[in-house]
Amino acid sequence: MATYIKLSLDKRRKDIKIFPLIFRLTHNRKSTSIGTGHKLAVSEWDDKRQKIRPSFKGTESPSRLNNLLQKKMARMVNILTKLEEGDKLKYMSVSEVRSHITHTTKKVTFYQFAQKQIADLIKANRIGNARAYKHALKAVKNFRNNKDFTFDELNLEFLSRFEKHHLAKGNKLGGLSVYLRTIRAINRKAIKAGGCGQGRIRL
Repeated sequence: MATYIKLSLDKRRKDIKIFPLIFRLTHNRKSTSIGTGHKLAVSEWDDKRQKIRPSFKGTESPSRLNNLLQKKMARMVNILTKLEEGDKLKYMSVSEVRSHITHTTKKVTFYQFAQKQIADLIKANRIGNARAYKHALKAVKNFRNNKDFTFDELNLEFLSRFEKHHLAKGNKLGGLSVYLRTIRAINRKAIKAGGCGQGRIRL
């Protein structure tokens, strides 16, 4: 099978020392990533064994975290096996395979994810960015009458309606541009965090 998954550090950025731990999905020579929500230094990761080393301080029990990651891996491999047995895998793109794998995970809502990002930004002392996220989230909540939604609903139609709602209130295009840019950033982070973002929309 020309499709496989492995755990690895995403070291594409060279200006950082702590790297995201991802499931690297390769299908027909094309690759994509599925986030685990964890970041490690190179010294905390055993690449040969694909395991977190006991020296990792980001969890109370590295061994328990390793077990959880292996269970997720086994579940994803099982999905790939079923797709192959059904003679479906060879006709699918890497993004379609990824969607099948991540579809079984619990869906995170937009508000939940945005609030988590705001908290992380505040913790990192990135107050300006946190403020921008808060303003964008407030604008979306106003548009939605505070009704939460999943990333499945975040599409071009949604954004078009959001834009019309925002401008109908007499707001300026500059503010709308900032909100759309922030929504795009939230969506991109959601994709990296575990596939809950919408990869097909163009914001």
